[in-house]
Amino acid sequence: MTRSARSLPQYWGPWFVPAGEGSVKKTNLSIFYHLGSALANFNQVSIGMSLIEVLMEVLIADQWLRSFMEETKNMPMKESRASALFLISFIEKIHAEVVAKTGRAFSQGEMQDLSGGKSSFESNFEIEFRRVGIYSVLSKGLYDTTALIDTPEQEFSEEVRPLLPDQMMYDFRQAARCLAFEIPTACGFHILRGTEALMLRYYHVLAGHVYPSDYPKNWKRYIEELVKVKAEKKITARLEEIRGLERNPFTHADVNVTIEEAPMIFKLCTAVIYYMAKELKRLKP
Repeated sequence: MTRSARSLPQYWGPWFVPAGEGSVKKTNLSIFYHLGSALANFNQVSIGMSLIEVLMEVLIADQWLRSFMEETKNMPMKESRASALFLISFIEKIHAEVVAKTGRAFSQGEMQDLSGGKSSFESNFEIEFRRVGIYSVLSKGLYDTTALIDTPEQEFSEEVRPLLPDQMMYDFRQAARCLAFEIPTACGFHILRGTEALMLRYYHVLAGHVYPSDYPKNWKRYIEELVKVKAEKKITARLEEIRGLERNPFTHADVNVTIEEAPMIFKLCTAVIYYMAKELKRLKP
């Protein structure tokens, strides 16, 4: 029986792939289609078939069940895994008899065991997979969800990325993930905090020293000090706009960012981050 490479679990790789930092993972839904397709081959088995014929029908399912055991070992799927292990053991016994060349036919009792094992796995899987919690995360405005979660730094060109402070990049990545997962107020908090980190870096480069510890720590004063050290007007003007429209209101405990506002705030800050990064590149010794 001819099988394409796409029918094998090895072709598809990991079932669950980490989505950036943390425990959130992307799920390859195609894998579950092929798992079900492989198990459907059990329906081709019938009483009286030779054991070698039975084995040929269930070999692909055996590989998928073994892959299932490996990929779900840290998941709350105890009953499904037990059912899968039963089917794997059943196929191993058939394989052993084929190797021993017993030459006998598939029995009615074996047919009942195979059918019952398949039904048990499907029933347990249907119940337990609901506990895993798979969700669909859609694009936000013009932003691709995968890029927001995995590679948000690609919003900036390679020439300026090395100039962005670690704290700024940390908050930028957090903001992007919050945007992707629809946590808008957290998105606003992190993107504004990341912008602030870059403001202080920009001041450091222009002034030749870090922002004085005894100066007030607020955007109004940061912008005033940037003006004093001859920061680009297009940058300070944008920062002042963000300060008035976004920064001050969203730091209040009684103000929430909406799903509609979050992409706009993210874009506003991303633009001024880009301009500051370009200036840092120009000013770099």
